[in-house]
Amino acid sequence: MPPLTKTNKKVAVLNHPAAYNYYHWMLEVLARIHLLQESRLAIDKYIINHRALPFQLETLAPCGITPEKIIRPYESFHIQAKELIVPSYVNLPNLWSVNYVRKIFLSDKNKPPESKGKRIYIKRQSSRKVQNEEELLSILNKYNFKSIVLEKMPLKKQLETFYNATVIIAPHGAGSITKSSVVGCMNSKISNEPPGSV
Repeated sequence: MPPLTKTNKKVAVLNHPAAYNYYHWMLEVLARIHLLQESRLAIDKYIINHRALPFQLETLAPCGITPEKIIRPYESFHIQAKELIVPSYVNLPNLWSVNYVRKIFLSDKNKPPESKGKRIYIKRQSSRKVQNEEELLSILNKYNFKSIVLEKMPLKKQLETFYNATVIIAPHGAGSITKSSVVGCMNSKISNEPPGSV
């Protein structure tokens, strides 16, 4: 066994096998934080296998988890806590998990400012690129679509963009599906296209 680290703290486990993925993080990892909050248990530390990705760091603080409360596990991680709490594993999105994320990021305090709606096309920076994207963009430009890359935008700006959009076209992916669920896109028409040619 690896060397044991002992702590007299009450520790909660939030590890997820796909924590690096935006969709699983937003609707499954954060959902487990909600379960802990509903339990009213006082948690001292959280074991979270995050990769310090921008969207991960931007979402933990609003949920009340500051950097000093986070324990990042490693390959030979071995810990003994005063009390170890493991909330139920959430492996499918559901209404209560979506509502929790909406409450965190779209409360009256955090709701993005309303502005004139825009027509948005989501470009993918790495995977699931549209093969004939330049051809597609030349057509969309005629209809005043603006192309954006979500990976280059802070989470707050991403949510603001979706919140104020009237039409969103995007290759199918975690980012667009999750943000459309969280924001609600009440005034938007959303088209998620499969990767490949359109």
